[in-house]
Amino acid sequence: MAKDSPAGSTAKTSLTTKIMIGMGAGIVVGLIFNQIDSAFINTHIVAGLFAMVGKMFVNALKMLVVPLVVFSLICGVLGIGDIRILGRVGGKAFALYLMTTAVAIAVAIGIASLVGPGAGFNMEGIDTSGIAGKAAPSVWDVFANIVPTNPIAAMANGEMLQIIFYVIVVGVAALMLGEASTSFARACEYMNELMMKVVGVVMAAAPYGVFCLIAK
Repeated sequence: MAKDSPAGSTAKTSLTTKIMIGMGAGIVVGLIFNQIDSAFINTHIVAGLFAMVGKMFVNALKMLVVPLVVFSLICGVLGIGDIRILGRVGGKAFALYLMTTAVAIAVAIGIASLVGPGAGFNMEGIDTSGIAGKAAPSVWDVFANIVPTNPIAAMANGEMLQIIFYVIVVGVAALMLGEASTSFARACEYMNELMMKVVGVVMAAAPYGVFCLIAK
């Protein structure tokens, strides 16, 4: 009786490897198309097919953000099960957010001071009329705007801090309802698992999306 040959079984290529291959192929194809410089390729392939597929992939990634945040946060809040513990965890998370934000701002200011972007740039002959920088909001406005006036609009506009605040409030309210929230918790767990499957579907197309973005 013949034994199965190990050569018949092939190892699956990881998604990371596929994405790297897509990046490399995109660089090669982009360089070739640059050398060819064909009007048909530039119009229909690069600005047409590649631009369309690349934009579809980026839009699909953006599509995942809000549902993932909503359902994963609700499941996380409900999974803690105790409002007092949630308060301690939330306080630490908020303090960590403030600390990392402060570090990010400090690093940005430090690098800008060292590099000096725009220093020595000649503005003569450039019309700057009608151009004005946006005024920075006060600290009080930043904190006040965390509370959304319309949670649906916040989700539509991708206002993450407002979304997080609203979702946490909903999770706390669900905890306060106790056993009445059992069905709601199961539905959120299902939606969280469903969104993870959607992530898998979108990421399966990542090598092709990356290829088109790089080649374009």
